[in-house]
Parts: sequence; structure tokens; C-alpha cells
Amino acid sequence: MQQLTVARSASTAAIPPELIKEIQSAQRRAEAKAAEASTKTSSQTLEGLKARLQLPESQGGISRSERKIGSHVFRVFTMRQLRDWLSSSGEADPWVVAIKLLTANTVTPATLDRAEAEHIAAALVDTGAAARHHTTGESKETLLLTLATETPRPPAGEALNTQFWWQGPARPANEVANDLRQLILELYDKHLSPDGRSVSYGAIRSDPRFNAFVAATAELQKVDLSHLSREELMSFAINLYNALIIHALVALNLTRMSSAQRASFFSRIAKYNVGGLDYSADDLENGVLRDNRAGASNLFNLLGIHRFAGGHWTSADPRLAKVVRPVDPRIHFALVCGAKSCPPIKLYTPSNLEEGLAAAAEAFCAGEVLVDRARREVRLSKIFKWYAIDFGADKYGRLSCLAAFLSEPAKTDLLEMVRQAKSGGGSIRVEYKEYDWSLNGED
Repeated sequence: MQQLTVARSASTAAIPPELIKEIQSAQRRAEAKAAEASTKTSSQTLEGLKARLQLPESQGGISRSERKIGSHVFRVFTMRQLRDWLSSSGEADPWVVAIKLLTANTVTPATLDRAEAEHIAAALVDTGAAARHHTTGESKETLLLTLATETPRPPAGEALNTQFWWQGPARPANEVANDLRQLILELYDKHLSPDGRSVSYGAIRSDPRFNAFVAATAELQKVDLSHLSREELMSFAINLYNALIIHALVALNLTRMSSAQRASFFSRIAKYNVGGLDYSADDLENGVLRDNRAGASNLFNLLGIHRFAGGHWTSADPRLAKVVRPVDPRIHFALVCGAKSCPPIKLYTPSNLEEGLAAAAEAFCAGEVLVDRARREVRLSKIFKWYAIDFGADKYGRLSCLAAFLSEPAKTDLLEMVRQAKSGGGSIRVEYKEYDWSLNGED
């Protein structure tokens, strides 16, 4: 910024210091606004190029050919093809724009090997710098690339968001979460039933927006969760869990699961790489959201001896550095495991988390809790059995906790039943409904 100077002479009055500061401040604001506008224009240009790249060649998209690399088939093009396509699209400096598309993760090296992907990306970035001095290496121009939205599914057992390796740093976790939330919301609006309980998995699979969502999940590889508040972490983990389940069911073409398959699905198959660490659905639920508590399938939890169940992770696990504490039992009314007995799917933000969880608890309990004061009986979803420790230390503590989620007259009836039971007026019989594990959608 050119500095404002003031000439002083006998015939010229000095500009007041306050006015100088005001003028300089206005100059800085104007420069900042111009820089912001330039960045916005550049971003809009990249978004436009991204949309056109993905079109079929007959409609102006880049030409792609199928190439088997390892055990996977990629739709590839070379760096030279990308440069030529950008040049024909009117870009004055195609190499610079090509590198921007690479660093924006619109295009990515055609490989599932992380080290190779990073090596190729680094080589191409160096090539882009060299191109300005006309020293581009011929071999680098023939390196194979693919569109991030067209990468094949990662190998079995790998995190579902490692279909390509994210190049460069990630944005703040909340920004990434907001974009993923918007993408999944578009899919929900199109393919989720009005009551949120049924999903058309086949329709999602054929929707181009699902490919965009899958590509966007790759940024999770580099996010930093350490700066998230409790509310931010809760909404992030709940939304991510629900999106992960749908992602896994759609990508793996699952229409039904046996008990053994369910255990493997939640603990090993449905998982994302988040900040360089793998998080399965079980990890998000029992590790992050339940403050490292053993899951429902733990033997001691099945026997009802919850105090001996231990933790989900070992004490040395690095993922323990960021968990939700204290536990809010209402998460169980927000997590959707893909079964028909699960709650409906909703989206949560840090600002609407309290209101959203309260509404989810009331809605779930209205349909899954039956209080019969005359018979001194309570019928509950098995969620309250599997995760009993989250609702209280003992039977009556849990029932009192549950009462807070009920509407009248069930709320008053249950609290009175608990009061009488504690005073020796007769115990309360608790029964659990059968849980319907069939999937909450169709292919």
C-alpha cells in the first residue's frame, strides 16, 4: 500500500493526524475488499470449470479414457490433456489454472496409493512453477489424473473417504462439516421420506450429488477436531455418523444384514478417515459421543453389569483426545443406524443442537415408551437397555431420566411410580420391545 505523505510548507496547512488515519483506514478497507472480490471471482471461475470438466466430452467436458491401475479402473486424462482443455476453454495461463484445480482437489492423481498420490501432486505443482520458465518436463505432462467425483471405491477394509487422497490442508472442521451437511441435505430432500424414516438407497446411488458428497468427504482426512467446542463436536459427530451409515449402505449395495454382518459393518466397514485417524460408526458413537464407553454388544452390557464393561478404546488411543464430555443420552434419539426401529434422520448444528435433541427425544419417546400406571409397567425400546448406563446409575435413576423426555400425562405417571417404588410402594416392571433391524429403505 502506497504510504500517504503530507508536504508541509508555509503556504499549505498540515492535514490533521486524525484525518490521515481515517484516509489510510479507508485505503486498507478498499484493498481488502478488492482482494476478497478477486478471491471470490477466482473461486467462482474454478467452480464453473469444475462443472464443465465433469460433463461428457460431447457436451464440452474433458475427454476421459478407462485405464486399469492395480485392481481398479479409473477414468483418466493426462496433465497435457487438462492443459489443452483449459487453453481451448479460453484460460490465458492453463498451467496455473490446472495446478489450482489440483490443489482444490477437483482433479486428483489416478491412484489409490497415498505416497504415490502425494508424489505425483508434488511433481505437478513443481511442473506448474517450471512452466513459467518453459522448463516443463515431458514425462510430467503424461502423468495420469482423474476427476475427484469419478474415483473408484477404496479397497475393502479401507475408510470410505479414501477414494482419493486430499492434497493440501483442510479448512476448519466446522466449514467442512457445514458443506457436508448441505450436500447430504440436498440428498435427504430428494430421497428421504417426509417423516425421515425411509431412504431410497438406489435413487441416492444414481444421483450425481452423491458422487459430489463422496468426493467432499475426502477433506475429512485433514481436518483438525481439537478446536471444536462440545456443541460443535456433538453436532459434527452426529451428522457424520448418520451420513456415514447412508454412505456405506449406498456404496456397498447392502439391502439386508445378518447379526454377524451388522457387527462387522459398524465396527470395521462403515468408517471414515478423520484427521488422519480411522473412525468407524462404533468409534463415533461409543468413543466420541459416549465419552469412550463400551458398546451395546459388550458382554457385560448384555448381562446388565455395566460397571465392568470398560471403555471402547484403550487408554493409549490418540482419539481419546477429543470426546464429548459429559455424555448427553439424547444422542441415542439422533443417531440413525439404518434400521427401521431407529429414529428419523435430522440434521444438527451447534446453534440448534439443544432444541433439536429435545425435539428428537420427545418424538422418539412418544412412539417408543409406554407407561401403564395401573399395572405399574413400562415398555421401552431396547435402546434403553443397551445403553442403560447413559441414562442413569440404577433402574429408578434411569426411569426418572426418561420421564424428562415424556409428555403429560405419561411424565407425571412415571415420576409418581418411581416415587412410590422408592418408598416401598411396589416395584416397576420394565419390558423391552423387539428391535426391527431390517433396513429403513429400499434399493
